[in-house]
Amino acid sequence: MSQDTDSGTGSPAGRADEPRTEPDLSSITLDREWKLAWLLVAAVGVAYLVTQLAFFPFGRPSNWDEAVYLSQVTPGMDALFMDAWRSRGIVLLIAPVRLLGGTLPDVRLFLTITSATAVTLAFGLWISLIGLAAPVAAFLFSFMWFALISGSAIMPNFWAAVAGVAVAGLVARRLEGGSLRAAVLAATLLCAMALLRPTEAIVLVGAIGLYLAAARRSSWRLAVGLGVGVLIGWLPWILEMSIRFGGVSGAFRRANSAGHLAVARIGENVLTYLAFTYGRRTFVPNTIPIEGIVWWSLLVILAGVALLPAVKRPARSVVVLSIIATAFLAFEYLVLVPFVAWRFLLPAYAFAAVTAAIGLVWLFRRGVAGRVAGAVLLVLMVPWALWQLDMGRPVLRAQVRLGERYQSAGLLLRDLAGDRPCSFVSLGGYPQVQIASGCSGAKLVSKEPTRAQLAAAASGDEVFVILPHAAVSRSSLAALDPTVHRYRRRMWFIYQLSQLRTPEPSG
Repeated sequence: MSQDTDSGTGSPAGRADEPRTEPDLSSITLDREWKLAWLLVAAVGVAYLVTQLAFFPFGRPSNWDEAVYLSQVTPGMDALFMDAWRSRGIVLLIAPVRLLGGTLPDVRLFLTITSATAVTLAFGLWISLIGLAAPVAAFLFSFMWFALISGSAIMPNFWAAVAGVAVAGLVARRLEGGSLRAAVLAATLLCAMALLRPTEAIVLVGAIGLYLAAARRSSWRLAVGLGVGVLIGWLPWILEMSIRFGGVSGAFRRANSAGHLAVARIGENVLTYLAFTYGRRTFVPNTIPIEGIVWWSLLVILAGVALLPAVKRPARSVVVLSIIATAFLAFEYLVLVPFVAWRFLLPAYAFAAVTAAIGLVWLFRRGVAGRVAGAVLLVLMVPWALWQLDMGRPVLRAQVRLGERYQSAGLLLRDLAGDRPCSFVSLGGYPQVQIASGCSGAKLVSKEPTRAQLAAAASGDEVFVILPHAAVSRSSLAALDPTVHRYRRRMWFIYQLSQLRTPEPSG
């Protein structure tokens, strides 16, 4: 026999004496917020993908570092020398595309799609912890000009940043009662991060360890798992350094001599990284990097807002973890690495974006004044993103112009060699020339090649010397008629040694 029900309650009519089960409105609201956050994170990922497709051409030539990594997985090409401070994570990422015959544009397209997916997933992991702040953080990170250029670049820094954010998000989820799967995935991603950038992985583990100790959150299984993950990620680098540089200490000495690991001039480094924020290649003396100071100050202010006592767990715990990670990762390059490059601080910026986003969203929810301030900042994110795009495009154009110089020389070298095996020595850009030509390259360490250098380079039927000037009269190269190649404002003199009857060049 059917029973009538009171509309909207689901309880039988006439049973008013029984307590009604009210819906958990806070749970429903939270669920809706999480769904909205996922939609917004996905929208950021799509916008990041479309922006790269529209403004950053796939056909651009490789830079020096990209050419080194590409040579490791280019069929039929001698791999270029891997320095002590390099690891092979990015090589493993692009290997499937390259080994299947993919061109450089194919590799860049693959990285563009993969980077947009990685941003979506990495920041999506934070939604259950920080809600709508997750898409804001994804936007703040991915639309920095550093990240816009790096998404399709064959460089490891962007990927180390995304992996690091994902690791920390999974660790925070595990500490907030998440499943064991979160801990296993965190250790796995930390292994991948170590394959990409071993030092950053160690720094992040140190930051997480300090957070666990400071927060008195004992989780030895989690700590052991992370330790195993970073150790596995380090092993390939340790083995390679042991073979090629006599061990890890030898590799660190090599990195130190090249300026990749030593005590830096902190003030100079800080000013240079501030200048990078608005597209400068380096800091200009007697200038004040106002744009960089404003940007960093805003990040610090929003992080301070996120630390206010009114911010509740788990967001407050996330803020502490992210601030520690930001400080550790920034310290590495501001203090311990004299060599500077704009991409080095990407992992620190990724964590700074998380804390800033939490502060911004919390501000937006606190009273009229807070809502006005938060709304203004949210609206300003659109012109800020356009400004970042405007900053990144000139930097990329400068990279393209330089890369095209060497690419044009390499293509001419390929024409001169025909189908014959070839090698060359060049005063500059020899990795890019090798990628474009397919010839085996070596660096010319002096203005004129010595007999030993030419003998070492002569690994093919055709041997070339590429100079930015005509050979001096005392060199036997002067007896040859060079192929003079002009590209824009650059001129190359290409000497083909097979034209020499007696290839005995003077020193």
